[in-house]
Amino acid sequence: PTAPAQTVVGGGSFSTATTLDGPGAYTDTVVPGEMVFYRVHLDWGRGLAYRLRLPGSAKGGSVFVKTAWYDPARDQGDVESAAYGGRDLTVGPLAGPPVRYGNRDLPNGAASVAGWYHISVYADAPVTSTPVPVTLELAVTGETAPAPYADDPFDSGTVKAAEPTPVKRNWLGAAAALLVLLAAAALALVLVVRLRPS
Repeated sequence: PTAPAQTVVGGGSFSTATTLDGPGAYTDTVVPGEMVFYRVHLDWGRGLAYRLRLPGSAKGGSVFVKTAWYDPARDQGDVESAAYGGRDLTVGPLAGPPVRYGNRDLPNGAASVAGWYHISVYADAPVTSTPVPVTLELAVTGETAPAPYADDPFDSGTVKAAEPTPVKRNWLGAAAALLVLLAAAALALVLVVRLRPS
């Protein structure tokens, strides 16, 4: 990202995740012991890719940093972690596949539906509580594709709606069957009249 980084404050849970306005760089400060969440909306055919950058700091201290992304069903995708000791550090990149209906056949089934995708960042330090500055560099990859149950040239796993099978009606056969029934009924009526005692 070349645009200036935007300052954000991550939410404390999936339900309070901070919305990221598409590709770009976002800066936040994570206090050791907390996990923060962000979210970005992905359409069909789009994919998520990001990395974390932690700048050098003279304050030192060893901090364990962990990040992961999740699909709308909160199935976890990639996860990566690293130890931050005050030197420049990059965690990632992490990337998910383009959102496809057929992804539900993958081992974890992630990225099989469009919607809100979440990113978590966790910091842990047993001996320090110094806040950790984090820059999240986000990219959205791929091209928007039609939703499932429609022609989707991007997605071999798309399920298309079944077309109704036309019902072929044999009117001639139906008419013949009706005539046979009427004839049988007429014959039965004649026999009843003849056999009735006078």
